[in-house]
Amino acid sequence: SRGLGDVYKRQISDVCASLSKRMDQQINYIYGDSSYIRETLLLLGKSRVTALGKFPMIGLYVPLDEERDSEDYFCKASVNIIIATNTLEKYTNEQRREISFEGILRPLYYGFIEELKKCDKFDFGYSGIVSHTYSENYSFGRRGAVDVDGKEVGEKIDAIEIKNLDLTVKNQNCYANRY
Repeated sequence: SRGLGDVYKRQISDVCASLSKRMDQQINYIYGDSSYIRETLLLLGKSRVTALGKFPMIGLYVPLDEERDSEDYFCKASVNIIIATNTLEKYTNEQRREISFEGILRPLYYGFIEELKKCDKFDFGYSGIVSHTYSENYSFGRRGAVDVDGKEVGEKIDAIEIKNLDLTVKNQNCYANRY
């Protein structure tokens, strides 16, 4: 039996793997609360080998609540994601926009959304719209990101935050692959 959130963790992991191939760049995928994500980034930074793979990073915030209230789908949830890259505190907002957001984060965001749409486990309805709230966070690069425990991430980051990303997981049955 799958635990709450497991289907989302696995599918977002698959989406990130596809995105890594598409972008020809390794993307670090982490799921957990902001404290766990911060601790994982700190741990990865302790070795030169693992430090190289810290960023860019896509994080799925968990726990999340799944709705399992219909026979029309397996479950659905509104999830929150962060797409982050390391940055320099001395950068101006114009440099952040050019280097971090235009150069790294926005291409990852658009690629992530496209890979989500391609994932046959999710149902976005007839419109194909991936409903969510989008926010570019420039302040983490200047003031630092703080987790739920009030502890600061070890380095400055620029980030796109995706909130209330509505994901519906299709029912999987033996007829799903017949064409």
